[in-house]
Amino acid sequence: MHQLVTIALAAFALAAPDGGSLEFRDSNETTAAQKAKASRIEPTRTEAALKFFVVEKEKGPVKGVVVCLKAPSGTTYYTDETDRDGYAEVLVPVGQTYEATYLSLGLNRGDVVAKLPVSDEPRQSIRLTLRYKRLPPPPPFAKADPVDADKANAVMGPRRCANCHKDDFSGQGETGRLAGQRPDYLIKSLKDFRSGVRRGRGMGAMMEVSVTLEDDDIVLIAHYLAAKP
Repeated sequence: MHQLVTIALAAFALAAPDGGSLEFRDSNETTAAQKAKASRIEPTRTEAALKFFVVEKEKGPVKGVVVCLKAPSGTTYYTDETDRDGYAEVLVPVGQTYEATYLSLGLNRGDVVAKLPVSDEPRQSIRLTLRYKRLPPPPPFAKADPVDADKANAVMGPRRCANCHKDDFSGQGETGRLAGQRPDYLIKSLKDFRSGVRRGRGMGAMMEVSVTLEDDDIVLIAHYLAAKP
C-alpha cells in the first residue's frame, strides 16, 4: 500500500527578487478532479512520487511549467511540462531536501524559490499545490554562452522553427516561448523530443525536427535562444 503524504511548505517559500511569488500549499486545497488525476509513476522503497499542481489565483491551472528539483549532491530532477490541469510529476530519492526552481514562464529562472524536504519513508506519494504569480518576461539569460548567430540560424532556418515559435521566438498559443529560457532546459527538452521521452498532442513537429539534430546543434540552438530577449 502506498503512503499518501500531505505537507504544507508555505513557510519555506521565498519571494522572487522582482516581487513575484511562489508558494507550496497543503495538498488538501486540491480539487476532487486534481485528486483523481491518473499518475504514470509509482513510488518505491527508495523513491518518492512528487505530484505537483501549479495554479494561478485568477486564472486557475498553469500549463507549460517545468519544476526542477536539485538534490544536495547536485543531481537535478525535472518534471515534464505541466499539462492543461497544471499537473506534473517526478520520482526523486527519499531522505533528502531539494531546492525547487521553475524553468519556464515568468519567474527569474534559476533562482531557488523553495526548499522541499522528503523524508526517508518508503512508497511516499506526495501531492503539492504550487501557487504561482505570473511576471513579465525576464531579461535574456545572463549565463548563456556566446554563439555565432549565423551558425544558429543556419541550423534553425531550414527547420522552420519560426513558423510555430514566431520570428522572435516568443511563442504563440500553445507553442512555448523559447527566447530567454535556460539553456539546460532547452537542451533537455530537445534531447527528450529526439529520444521520444516527450511526446503527445501537437508535438509531432518537434519530434520530426529534433531527430535531425546532433548534440552540437542542440547546444548551439539552446545558447542562442537563451541569450535572446
